[in-house]
Amino acid sequence: RRKRRIAITSLTALGFALAVIFGVLALKLNSANRQSEESRQQTAKLLYVADMNLAQNAFASGSSRGYELLNAYLPTEPNSNLRDFYWYHLWHENHQELNTLTGHESAVRSVAFAPDGKTLASASDDQTVKLWDARSGQNLATLKGHEHFVRSVAFAPDGKTLASASLDKTVKLGDARRGQNLATLTEHESVVKSVALSPDGKTLASAGGDENSKKDIAIRLWRAATDEDVARQRNK
Repeated sequence: RRKRRIAITSLTALGFALAVIFGVLALKLNSANRQSEESRQQTAKLLYVADMNLAQNAFASGSSRGYELLNAYLPTEPNSNLRDFYWYHLWHENHQELNTLTGHESAVRSVAFAPDGKTLASASDDQTVKLWDARSGQNLATLKGHEHFVRSVAFAPDGKTLASASLDKTVKLGDARRGQNLATLTEHESVVKSVALSPDGKTLASAGGDENSKKDIAIRLWRAATDEDVARQRNK
């Protein structure tokens, strides 16, 4: 019994000693990790300051390198949290806003320039497509008719026809010069999220489906002249 007690006592002491040792090692490891993270953050801050100085010098010399340095700290980048007044100052000084177009009553989801660059089209959740004078910002026309959010808009190569895609399951073709609807394509069985016209203006492509887990996923090609649904590709 005495030997057993001695053995138990020894094992208990050994366990305690090991616990203390592991505890000390864990504290040292955590401290080392904290120091490593602090060192990394400090290095990142120093690199940020250096990049901002380089960006300022690049802009002063007319080099586009300044934009690359600023873009490295955009919200989508890992070090976006480092941005401060210096970054915003350089950004606004070198990104001059030409105009602000207002008039939509809800979120704007898509924009497209006419081929000549003179007209801009915008698609919005307010169920409209607006045409703007790209230089003055004047609202030239508002195309109505969609019964749900408009998610995409595109010009034909000649700039005369405008296509729009909506969550109301339709694609509309409009006269970009007169601001009038020409036709409505209704073959989609689910929402339509994107639309594009081919370089020769003869084919219209529309993509839709998968809104709220609906299964109808389709890309449709249309003859722009006849509005005929000529091809369908389904992802089953």
